[in-house]
Amino acid sequence: MINREILVPAIRTIDVRFKDDRLVAASLRHSLAVLYQYIGMYDEARRLQDSALATRRLLLGDEHPQTLESISRMGSILEDQGNLAEAEAFCREALTKRQAAFGDNHRDTLDAMGELGRDRKSTRLNSSHEWISRMPSS
Repeated sequence: MINREILVPAIRTIDVRFKDDRLVAASLRHSLAVLYQYIGMYDEARRLQDSALATRRLLLGDEHPQTLESISRMGSILEDQGNLAEAEAFCREALTKRQAAFGDNHRDTLDAMGELGRDRKSTRLNSSHEWISRMPSS
């Protein structure tokens, strides 16, 4: 219900009202992607975040803080979807670029380190579960 009555019309409004201000549209899409992720609608979150990220990369460049935020969020969404290898690639990109832009001790860099650590832990746990599930039963 929330999707059909609130979120889908909000996306349509972004498409119409902010078609000439692509950065505002990207920020709004990013915000809606966060909301979709929070309510567990990961496919919708990914579509919105992909659009926001593409716009930010194009207009702001890869090292801009808003672009880095979108890269990091994409990793988080992909992790929630279970696309762990793809998520790790985005998390690594965010970390590397944040280290270059802000240094190792900046809050955003430290957040990216934490995100990558969570992603790697999820990858190891899934690999362990797959290995255990293939064990012959006694």
